[in-house]
Order: sequence, then structure tokens, then C-alpha cells
Amino acid sequence: MSAQTNTFNDSLLDGVAATTGAGDDTWETATNWSLGIIPTAAHDVVIPDGMLAKIKVAGALANSITASGTGKLQINAEKSLNVTNNVTSGSNSNILFVTATGKSMGTLIFGGTFSGGNITAKMRLPSNDDWHLISSPLKQATINNYVTNATTIVTNGSSKYSLASYNDANAAGLKYTYFPNPLPNTTDKLEKGQGYSTKLNNTGDITKPDVQFKGKLVDADFTIAITDGGNGFNLMGNPFTTYLFANTAAHATNNVLALNSGILDEATLWFWDNTAGGGTGDWITKNLGDFATYHISPVQGFFVKAKTGGGAFKFQETMQTHAKTDGFYKTSKDRFEIDLLIATDDVRRSTSIRYTDNSTTSFDSGYDSSLFGGYSSEFALYTQLVKDNTGKKLAIQSLPNANLENMIISVGVNAKAGSEITFRADVLNVPAGYNVYLEDRTNKTLIRLDETDATYKTTVSEAVTNGRFYIHTRTSSVLGLDATLLNSVSIYKTSNSNLKITGLTQGESTVSLYNLLGKRVMTTSFEAANTNNVSLPSLSTGVYIVKLQSDKGTLNKKIILE
Repeated sequence: MSAQTNTFNDSLLDGVAATTGAGDDTWETATNWSLGIIPTAAHDVVIPDGMLAKIKVAGALANSITASGTGKLQINAEKSLNVTNNVTSGSNSNILFVTATGKSMGTLIFGGTFSGGNITAKMRLPSNDDWHLISSPLKQATINNYVTNATTIVTNGSSKYSLASYNDANAAGLKYTYFPNPLPNTTDKLEKGQGYSTKLNNTGDITKPDVQFKGKLVDADFTIAITDGGNGFNLMGNPFTTYLFANTAAHATNNVLALNSGILDEATLWFWDNTAGGGTGDWITKNLGDFATYHISPVQGFFVKAKTGGGAFKFQETMQTHAKTDGFYKTSKDRFEIDLLIATDDVRRSTSIRYTDNSTTSFDSGYDSSLFGGYSSEFALYTQLVKDNTGKKLAIQSLPNANLENMIISVGVNAKAGSEITFRADVLNVPAGYNVYLEDRTNKTLIRLDETDATYKTTVSEAVTNGRFYIHTRTSSVLGLDATLLNSVSIYKTSNSNLKITGLTQGESTVSLYNLLGKRVMTTSFEAANTNNVSLPSLSTGVYIVKLQSDKGTLNKKIILE
């Protein structure tokens, strides 16, 4: 059975009828339509020349959409339209996506093709005069249109716009490339699927920093190349006029991480949130292990990290959804979690530890996530792997939900040398009979963290502190045998010429290096500190055994020189 044509009735919206109140511009008003009913998925919707139909509810339906002549369709902020088949736009800006303060732009999902002229999408950024990561929700959108029609875009002495692409292969401090003012070519396009950094300053009305795009709807799956240059970070962005399923909690299979995990160094997404970190801005880390549903909003940019060799990053129509994420909220599941936080002045940082049945003590991609490494931060909090620690700084660490007392978790802090920091923790679902402690090996202090309003204030003497702070989950405040503590000592190479040892606090220690034939090729002694660096001689590539002897006992570790 063919679809019926349902036309937005212009007789109800001409000048005379409008002044008498006989009609309005609302999609949801049945009398505005030629069939006398609100369109359903069985209707081919036509918006004729001179008409403006506004969608003011979520879940509007149509079989197809045609905005002919100067007829316009407007999807209001946080409202939505599902179209089974094709969308056709007559002249420029026949279809409008609008936004409002505190709200995302309206969304459209369609199953067919798009044809016709450009359409317009507007999105209001969360804050004014701040840096944001964005992307175009339309293909073929020009850079010139963006810098011309966005709320006042900041310029650097008028020579560059505050709109930049990202290349991690560039040197530190030069990874963002800002577009020149004036643009050398006004027809250059914003790449679909690519993210950009931007800053707007709407000095006349700071509540409305709006970005605007003019282009065409993306109507097919596509890929965009990501590279492993530099540290491998690539700035991506949502290319659709919808939200995207980000993780398995949002959709079991059709989510951004699951469909791209094969080309990623780790299955993690990093988002910049300038309201986080106590209002100073911080990176929000999302992975497959999140219980909370997360959706990537329209116009949202985000970072991923390519594995060696890079690959083709997928954007698929099956990732699309109208559902939004209502903030970054905690899970209500029964999982044991520790969210550790530090603060200095008004700046805050956090790191998460999760205990799940399927995790290991080594690195599990999609469940363990590094801190964002695209730039260095002088204030950071992270944990390091319980097993096979090589210095990776983790924003999220997932561990087995068993053998809790033997998993001692190293906590790292980056802070200004001599600064005072305060620890606290949000601890959820602690197993019965267990308590969570923070150990400070320098001050020989053990603080219980799972008590109400528990805090620990101390001063760090170095800008980077490793081997001093540890998390314990125990049935007793007595730490136990030296052998247990020795297992928390980390030994790893930072280069072929340097060995790092963290977790020893005092006393003379000796480290020796043996090749696989059992021949000792190096030995040296040192006075233990939280962190010790040991120089390695020039050695052939291969596997070596490190033997550490201290007053706590003997520890052997394997390293590979490449």
C-alpha cells in the first residue's frame, strides 16, 4: 500500500487566517494538514512554498519529507523527527535545526537519501568564552559559513580564527592548526567526522554562544582515516543530526567504541568538559565498562587513540539515536567502585577503580582507560596497573572482584612541588567486612576512605609523585607481611637506558640484571625512595631478568630491551 500525501495546509497559514487565529505553525496541530490528521509513518509530508512547519514534540513521524520552494521545516530544540525514507529540501535553509540555552538542537533520523539544497543547523554551546570540541552535523559545510555565522568567533589579533584542527604528529604546542583570517579559500569544507576546537565570545549576550552550519544531511555510512602519528590521538566528531550510541550500555553492538575497537590502541573516548574539575575544565573518560548509558550529542567532538598503523574509523547510521545523556551520573548497579579525588585550591581531579568479574590485573582495553595524553597537565590523579605496570597513567582501572587484599593499587599525583593536596573518595558497594584505605608510605599513614566525610590532607614535595600513595581493600587496618607490600613495588623500563623502581620508601637496595643464560650483566645499589631511576648499560636487545633485593625481601621482574 503506497503512502498518502499529507500537505501542510497553506490556507490555514496565510496572512488573513493567521491574524484571525484560524491556524498556527505547529506540526502537531491536526487541522494544519490537508488530511486533517497529524502525519504518521504512512504519510509523504509536503511543506509547500511559503509555509513554515515547526516540530515542537519528540517523536514526530513521516514516510518522507519534501520542503518545496521556500517551504520550511523547523525542528525545535530537543524535539525529534523519524522519517522512514527520503528527505528533500528545495532551496537553501528549507530545513532548520534550532537550539536553546541549556538544550541540544533538534534531531532527525531518516532511512533513505537526502537531496536538494543546503539546510541549517544551530547548536548552543554550554558556556561562553570557553574552548569547546565541536564537529559539523552536516556534510559539505564550509569553514567560511561557520566563521561568518557563528556567534562572535574569537580571533588572535585578527590574524587567526579560534577554530582549529588537530594533528598529533606536530610538535608539542603546535598540535592545533588555527584557520587564518581572512580565509584563503572560502569554499574549503569542514571535514565530516572530524573534530575541531573553537571558542566563541558573545559579548552582547553571553547566554547564547551559538555555532551554525550550512550543508547537507549525511545519508550513508562512511569512514575517516585515523593515524598513529605522535601519541596517536585523533580529534573526531559526531557527523549526524542525532546523538550516537557511545558504549555498550547505550547499545550492545551498534556503538562507536565496539564498532571501532579493532583500530584503537584502547577502546576509550575522551571528551573535554570545561565545567568539570571544579569549574576549571577536565577530560571526561568513557569506555565499554561504563554501566551508565552514554550518547554523543550532535556537534560534539571527542578524541580517540589509534593503534600502530592507524585505520579507518567507522561512522554508521545504525549508531544514531534521539536519546540524550542526562549528564555524567553514577551507576546504580551493585558494582564495587572507588572514585578517588584530590583537590588543591579550587581545582579537582579524579580517578576510578572498578571491580568486575571479567577484569584482570593487567591492561584490559575497553575496561581500563588512560588519562588523555594529548597534552601535559601539571595537576593530575591516576592509578597504575597492579600487574605488568609500565608507567601507564589510568583514569579508569578495572580489577577482578576477588582476591581484594592482594591487589595493592599504586596512585600517582602530578601537582606543583610543595603544594598541599586533599584526598577523599566516593566508595560504592564495599563488600561486607572490607574497608578501603589510602596508604601514604612517606608519612607512614593509613587513612580509611570509606567512612563518611573522610579526607586526608598532605603536601607533595615533587611535581610528579609515584610510589608514595596506595589503595588497599582489607578486612584489617594492619597492612600485613613485607612480602605483600613488596608485590606492590613496580619495576619497568622507561627507555633502553633507564629502569624505574617505585614503591620502596627507605633502606639500601640492590638491583641486578641477568640475561636469559643466567649471566649477571649489571649490579648497583641505591638508597630507596618512593621513586628511583637506575641507569642501564648499553646492552643487546632481548629479555632480561631484574632482581631487586631490599629489606622487604627479593623481587624478580622481566623486562624486554628493544
